[in-house]
Amino acid sequence: MSKSASSLQHSLFDMLRQHISTELPIVRCTKSILVHLSHTLEDTILKNKIPAMLFTGFQESSHWREEAHRYAELTHIALQVCVFAGKPLPPESHAQQLHIELAEGDPLRQEWFLLILSDSFSVLLCGQDTLQQVSIEADRQFDTIWTFDRAHIAQTLDILERVVAHYRPERLAQLQQARQTYTLHSPDEKLLSQFVMDVLSHENILNHEIREQALLLQTIMKHVGLYAYIIEIPNEGERTMRPIFGDFSALFGYPFGKEEKVDYWFDKLVHPEDKARFYAQQKALMPNIIASNTYRYIHRDGHVIWLQVMSQTVSTPEGMIRYGTAMDVTPLYHAQEVEREKRRLEQALEHEKEVNATRTYFMNSVMHEFRNPLASILLASEMLQRYKDRMSDEEKDKRLRIIQTQIIQLRDTLDDMALIMNNQMSQMGFHPISDHIRRYVNDVINRFRDGRAMYHQLILEDTLSSEPHLIDTRLLKYIIPAILRNAVDYSAQGTTILCRLFRDGNTIVFSVKDEGIGIPIDDQPHIFEPLFRAKNVPPAHHGGGLGLTVAQECVQLHGGRIEFHSQEGIGSEFRVIIPYVPS
Repeated sequence: MSKSASSLQHSLFDMLRQHISTELPIVRCTKSILVHLSHTLEDTILKNKIPAMLFTGFQESSHWREEAHRYAELTHIALQVCVFAGKPLPPESHAQQLHIELAEGDPLRQEWFLLILSDSFSVLLCGQDTLQQVSIEADRQFDTIWTFDRAHIAQTLDILERVVAHYRPERLAQLQQARQTYTLHSPDEKLLSQFVMDVLSHENILNHEIREQALLLQTIMKHVGLYAYIIEIPNEGERTMRPIFGDFSALFGYPFGKEEKVDYWFDKLVHPEDKARFYAQQKALMPNIIASNTYRYIHRDGHVIWLQVMSQTVSTPEGMIRYGTAMDVTPLYHAQEVEREKRRLEQALEHEKEVNATRTYFMNSVMHEFRNPLASILLASEMLQRYKDRMSDEEKDKRLRIIQTQIIQLRDTLDDMALIMNNQMSQMGFHPISDHIRRYVNDVINRFRDGRAMYHQLILEDTLSSEPHLIDTRLLKYIIPAILRNAVDYSAQGTTILCRLFRDGNTIVFSVKDEGIGIPIDDQPHIFEPLFRAKNVPPAHHGGGLGLTVAQECVQLHGGRIEFHSQEGIGSEFRVIIPYVPS
């Protein structure tokens, strides 16, 4: 039956320290050492089959479960095995077992202890956790009492009997009776010698393993370019650094002794551009947290060294100790710089290829844009020159209109090129005047009927009212013709191109619907990009590739937008939508 109240006011360790602190020194050791000592004592019982009484205490029941198999073996030899630990402990499976579940807050849960009582030897091992933060469980620090003294052991047994009486009073008489079967006396010399030899043998094995691991570690560190150091940070006084592994003198070009003032070397070696970050991160280092950073250092001859530094700070009564390693990663950074420069050159080369390809395409397109109008002008002028005497006034006017239309087309192409190449679109601004878009649209439609669209059915449906409104005709000349040129250039001769001009609420809409090749759906997001060609455009067709780009920029300056719907093989409809502002 377990109880919630504690029977002790102080921990076992504290009560023992009050009585024997002057007689026996208290030693600080790690959990791994405590485990080894307790295992060696228990192994002495197992190997020699000594019917002893064992009293053992754990801070948590989980720690006892790690030793469950060992204590099951001890139960078959020992007269009594009494385990003290926090809840929950498993049920007792043998009469020799006695499990004491310690309540939360019981002082016994602050420590780890082992007491062995036998006719051959009796011993007490008791360690109290110092509660220092550690990164590895085996490195936890314990203040430890270790004694074979009969009076100390008898006193401890009396304390433990009080604990049993509190938690398991029904088992107290059996425990006391078992205790009376043993007489406390000096340990058997043979067993004591065996115990000491076991400890020394284990220590020799550990030292051999440590030497092998140290040699392996040094070999690895040498091959990967690692340097190791320790920085001691006392509560008072200057910080010092001790190089542990690696030739620091060769690394930095300055002579390094066995112990150096670390602040002097930090100020001297850390790259000026890294110092602010370096010192800020030094202040942010926390105990038992591994930190990793890369800094630049200056060699004595002036060249830059890149070091990747990893360190961990550990608290001590005297201050703090920082264990660290540094890896020279300068070759890696040089390789990365070479790789970055290689990628930059490859990107520059690729860009140059794209520029050359664009330039070639642009020149071919411009040559085509110029060739057709120039051919028409040349033909019309030759006809006038040769046959003007035979031509009627109407025929002469027709040839003159062809020449005028083609010259206007050339001028528009040159204007588009200038705007794009000089990046002047955004500087054009919006300068509206009181006018009527109908007049401008009709003029453009008539020019197209006489020239570019003479072999198409170009229809205009105009339902816009006659009231004047604010428009920027300077922008319109880059919008309306561009939409019409696309409809004419990408639809077959003899097909219909329907243009509509109307008002829709607070907007004016000019739409152009053709029966042309249409735009593939994958290409539609890109049609306003300069020099873009849809994949269904025939190779022989050389358009400037600038009209829609310029048109969109100008519509946006006018406060409007261009919408379109297109289906490949069926045709396209473009809608220019600008605000209607009465003048």
